Order: sequence, then structure tokens, then C-alpha cells
Amino acid sequence: MEDGITIVVAGDNHMYKDPIKDLLERYPDADFFLHIGDSGQRMEELEGWISVAGNNDYDPKYPLERIIQAGSHRILLVHGDRLIYRGGLVAVADAGRARGCDIVCYGHTHRYCDKTVNGIRLLNPGSLRYNRDHSPASYMLVRIRGEEITAERKEL
Repeated sequence: MEDGITIVVAGDNHMYKDPIKDLLERYPDADFFLHIGDSGQRMEELEGWISVAGNNDYDPKYPLERIIQAGSHRILLVHGDRLIYRGGLVAVADAGRARGCDIVCYGHTHRYCDKTVNGIRLLNPGSLRYNRDHSPASYMLVRIRGEEITAERKEL
């Protein structure tokens, strides 16, 4: 991979296991594999991934959120269902800010999103199984080089 930090962000696969393994093989030099929840799998089945609980994950080993340090950036990893219902993307951004994060990776909506809200970069990879906007199943490739953050939508 190129210089900097490479992060694969994926989730909402709802028991569809093939892409989880495929992405690990496709990006062997990635620094992080972040799963935004709703895998429908036991935590042991997501070896190699840093994952959080989605509203359809029942393994009690999953935390509701995690914070990852990637260079000078702090990333909040959360499924987002509780936040989105409470206040949409503003609530997601507020959660990131409250935890000292400048990036939030979230899921639940099954819709790809790359927006900045109130100074917080919000990244949603869409779903590895089905996107609700009828676009192809997707994940996200994030690259961090110093202060520069780029996110690219990738389709299966």
C-alpha cells in the first residue's frame, strides 16, 4: 500500500461471511480492518477485524464502541443505531466530539456516507450485503497521510 495509514471499513453484512475473509486477503498490508457492526457472527469469526456491536449482534463480547488512534487522528467506531434515532448525523458527530475523536465510522443505515458535520468526519461504508438505496454492496477504503484523510467507496 502507499505511505500513510490504510483502513478498510466494512459492516452490516448480516451473516454474509465471504466478504469478511475476502477483504482481509485483498488488503494484506492494511493497518486496520474496522467492522461497524451487524455481522451476525460471533466475535471469534471476525478475527483480524476490530468490531463493535450492532443492533443485530448478540455476542456479549462485542463492545458498543471503540476508539482507535490512527496517526494524529482518533476514530470512534460505533454502529450508530442509538445515535441516529436520537438526532441523526448531528448526534453521531456530537458523540465523536464528546470522545475527543475527529472521525466517526458508523453503520446501521446501509447507505454509504462521507460527510463532515460540525467539524467531525463521518464515514459509513454502506452494507456488505445490501444497500437500502439499491446501490451495489459496498465497503470503504480510508487513507490517512498526516492531516489528509481520503475515503473511497468500493463495491464488492
